Amino acid sequence: MGTLAAALITQVASGVRERRQWRWQREQELLRWRHEREQEEGRWEREKAERQEQWEREDIARSRQERLASYSELLQQLDSFRSAISSRLPVDGSGPKKIDAAWRSEVMTLANALELTRAKVRLFASVETDKACGEVFVRVRRCWASFSGGMLDRQERIDVLRSDLWNLGALSAELLKAIRWELGLDVAQ
Repeated sequence: MGTLAAALITQVASGVRERRQWRWQREQELLRWRHEREQEEGRWEREKAERQEQWEREDIARSRQERLASYSELLQQLDSFRSAISSRLPVDGSGPKKIDAAWRSEVMTLANALELTRAKVRLFASVETDKACGEVFVRVRRCWASFSGGMLDRQERIDVLRSDLWNLGALSAELLKAIRWELGLDVAQ
């Protein structure tokens, strides 16, 4: 009887010990799983933050590239506009008496392209650059009005057009300074 009781007590004690050990192992596995999950979530959050930073850097670079392209296009078109008008005007003295259709069409096409580019530039421009651009476009419209009058038969009309073109060149230089400052290419304005 004593042996049987000892065997029974040993079995019960062994079962209790195994259940405790099994629970402890299960708790340890659960803790390990939670720890691994927390590490994985932390890694995922870091990777997500890194991807977000990379996308933001790429957006900034793409925006800067689009801004550079727009500004470059605007400046090139301004030069083309001025050159298209001034190329057939002599430096001094009288100019052509009448503007032919091809010349008018060329200048009008350049003026329209300038307006479209100006609209694109306004999306990117700072307040200072937009103000300088606005001043340039007032002069562009003035040049166009002087030019599109049709007749350059009087010396005073030609002189006004030359003056407007010269002022457009000066304002274009100011616009270039504003653009360079905005882009961080010139430290002092």
